[in-house]
Amino acid sequence: MGCLNSKEAIAKQKVLQIGQQGQNAELKIVLIGEAGVGKSSIAQRYCKNIFPEKYEVTIGGAYLQKNVVLKNGNTIKLHIWDTGGEERFRNVVAMFYRDISAAILVYDITKRESFKGISY
Repeated sequence: MGCLNSKEAIAKQKVLQIGQQGQNAELKIVLIGEAGVGKSSIAQRYCKNIFPEKYEVTIGGAYLQKNVVLKNGNTIKLHIWDTGGEERFRNVVAMFYRDISAAILVYDITKRESFKGISY
């Protein structure tokens, strides 16, 4: 059995609180991946139930929010950060990684290079 660092302990505490009646949580989620893999489309589809046909470059990052109500009545407020995938934004995007609860790694299955780029 390993030891938890402070960030892991905080994340575990959030999960335990969500399971209790009347406890709500706020989670920060970041979408990470190279340019053109569909991060913005995924975020907008999930948060706004839209799927834009035109592709717009995300400059730096974009913020979306979604409230999810669980079966036990608790609410999870998701703060979703859609990061810019172009290389010129990588230094700016790094600041979005602080205090995240989860990262969603997005890549294009038809472009092997986009999968390799996730390791960056």
